[in-house]
Amino acid sequence: MPKKGRNIYKRKDGRWEARYIKSHDENGKAQYGYIYARSYCEARQKQRSLVPAIDEQDMFVLKEIKDSGFCNVSKKWLDMEKVNIKESSYSRYKRIVFKYLNPYFDDMHIEHISNETIEEYILYLTKYGRLDGNGGLSNKTASDIIAVLKSIIKYAARNHIQVQCLVNNIKLKKTVKDIQVIDRKEQKILTEYLCYNTDLTKLGVLISLYTGIRIGELCALKWSDINLEENFIEVTKTLQRIEDFSDGSHNPDGSHNPDGSHNSNGSHNFNGSHKTKVITGKPKSTSSIRIIPLPGFLKDILCDFKTNGSAFVLTGNSRKFIEPRTMQSRFKNIIADCGITQVNFHVLRHTFATRCVEIGFDIKSLSEILGHSNVNMTLNKYVHSSFDMKKDNMEKLSQVL
Repeated sequence: MPKKGRNIYKRKDGRWEARYIKSHDENGKAQYGYIYARSYCEARQKQRSLVPAIDEQDMFVLKEIKDSGFCNVSKKWLDMEKVNIKESSYSRYKRIVFKYLNPYFDDMHIEHISNETIEEYILYLTKYGRLDGNGGLSNKTASDIIAVLKSIIKYAARNHIQVQCLVNNIKLKKTVKDIQVIDRKEQKILTEYLCYNTDLTKLGVLISLYTGIRIGELCALKWSDINLEENFIEVTKTLQRIEDFSDGSHNPDGSHNPDGSHNSNGSHNFNGSHKTKVITGKPKSTSSIRIIPLPGFLKDILCDFKTNGSAFVLTGNSRKFIEPRTMQSRFKNIIADCGITQVNFHVLRHTFATRCVEIGFDIKSLSEILGHSNVNMTLNKYVHSSFDMKKDNMEKLSQVL
């Protein structure tokens, strides 16, 4: 697929080919050279490094319009957003800008970006956009990137930079996936496994399966958040790994920093360019701060493990924590031991919600327990009756007749 104005093409052998001007012949005709790379971004970077220096006249033109250069505007947008959003959101936005947007739009100016340009970019993302060069991104990931791009362009328009594209007309269809759940038989097997010789990891899985809390919320949960007298869990924090764009040092033991974050040794990088760190912050949204009543059997199990309030539930230690990717890995081992089809940890939340719907749980209450911002989110996601439920309801017609 050619990239207009850049002479970069996707070859049939899967590589990217970039053409650049090496010199001019005696008649002024351009003489081209070629380089090859595994991804579009890598080909673009190599191409830029081989482009001859800009002459003084070109430099003057660039200086006149540099303020509307995409990279410059995206940086200003990030600086503005940083003040108003959580650290985790800022890290996610910055990653999108640096890894996906800037490499593609690096030599473009906002006023030159048209709807056609963005449509070409969407096609590129969904066919070739993965950072490792092996295929395209999912529609969900591409949608997140386009949402950031739209925000940057709107920011430019608010700051009196002429914009020609109508961003509200650009939409990317999202693929609606079926909600995965563990069926009742498998849930019974899993519950029996977790209740036998229970340890802290099994306890964590039980909590998620019977309260629906997210994996990050579970990892941040401390015993001070569990009230066994009143029989509820209070969800006020989430723990997650984000890309670390700061230059601070990293504590190798995963211990607390004074600001409440937990730095790792940075061995896991998103793309090899930045270290990562684990932080504890507010949950996904305001509605995610919530109180969840405990089922009776779970309260009895929790009583056996209760320790000092400052300790993390998953470790029993106030200075050591379990991060989501570690919990995900342990959960996979548990699922394998139970002979259940491999699913990710988030399926526990889906399973909890689905069981609640099946037994006739009040949707408003369920929505609040899940931490959804509105009831419609719960209805659209979970209130899809099974075939057995449909059969039961159809049988009720016979009783009426």
